Amino acid sequence: MIFKNPKHREMFTKAKEIAEKYLSRKQKTLIVCHGDGDGVSSGVLTYIALWKHGCSVEYIVTRELTSHTLTQINEKYMEESCERIIFCDMGAGKEKEIAKQYSNYLILDHHEPQLKRSQRQLNPIHHNINDLTECSGSVTAYLAVYHLFDEHFWSTRWGKWVTALAVLGAVADLQNIKYGRLIGLNREILKFAKHIGAIEYKIDIGFYGRYTRPIPVAIAYHSPKLPEPLNNVTKCAAWLKKQGIQLTEERYNGTYWRRIVDLNKKEKQQLLNIIKKHLRETVEPETLQEYLESLKNEVYDITIFEETELKEFSLDPREIATFLNSCTRQGDNETAFNLLFAAYDAVEKAAKHYKTYKGIIREALEAVREGLIEPKYYKNFVFYNYGNLINEKTTGIIA
Repeated sequence: MIFKNPKHREMFTKAKEIAEKYLSRKQKTLIVCHGDGDGVSSGVLTYIALWKHGCSVEYIVTRELTSHTLTQINEKYMEESCERIIFCDMGAGKEKEIAKQYSNYLILDHHEPQLKRSQRQLNPIHHNINDLTECSGSVTAYLAVYHLFDEHFWSTRWGKWVTALAVLGAVADLQNIKYGRLIGLNREILKFAKHIGAIEYKIDIGFYGRYTRPIPVAIAYHSPKLPEPLNNVTKCAAWLKKQGIQLTEERYNGTYWRRIVDLNKKEKQQLLNIIKKHLRETVEPETLQEYLESLKNEVYDITIFEETELKEFSLDPREIATFLNSCTRQGDNETAFNLLFAAYDAVEKAAKHYKTYKGIIREALEAVREGLIEPKYYKNFVFYNYGNLINEKTTGIIA
């Protein structure tokens, strides 16, 4: 890979140094990764790369590095007789503690670092690269493992898979939201992923749920919230049907609700035109542009997943990230990790978690709508006390 940006070149050079000094040795390794979409993507891509490099690898997925989890991590490190420990998408803020415990450690992270410089940490912040929009934890990890292989590896199935996970992590970390597309180092890896045939991307209808939601549902839950009748599933469906949009089709097993990905180019344009017309008629002029711009975004399809069980769910990294989070937020880290290997049983388990997860979120939101949870206001904050009604791991997504 060739980078024009000097900051990117600098980080890429540091990644090469780290790979040569700390990754190239075939040592038994414990990978510790953060329990979200970016973290698990980072962990799995590092796991695969080291495994293909000839290393024996163990892993732990955790939400945070507390004294309790650090003790658990060390117990596993000792039990498995590991020789090296790698922290993915976490550890930057705990390096002093990690360094006291382990002589052979590596941190691949994009969060605020505890140390201004570190030989054993790769972090975009050390190179004045924006960690929120330009370089995810997964891309950071990818830059390090990239140097373990020659160019041929990256055109193989596993090479494409590892590259796709780097992009998946960046999208899971919402690094594409601010600009409607991936930028910076994230984009460099995205372009490389397309070049080797791991991913496709284009500007298209940007509603979340391209693969997983019927068209009226995808529209009704769009952000920013669209005006009536588009923000209500039932009313939206009736309105779209009246406008001539085909929402269903008959298949051998009954009526099938079409999704955004089922529409051809002409149908997509028809859908956009009627929504834009409605927005121009109903939205205030000062907010109209924001609504119009939200309708189309850069969207991604992980094509390397097409021949796996994941295709039955989605090829969109945003949706796969939700699938993954439904596992970790319900405490099933093993399924989340194995999901990114597209293991059949993991996909099956994740589908069950996803169904439960949607139910938890729906019930939590309905509790607010029905007045069961009374909001309390303080300055610019609104507090909702759910008590024992929800799992603490789901508070972020409900908020």
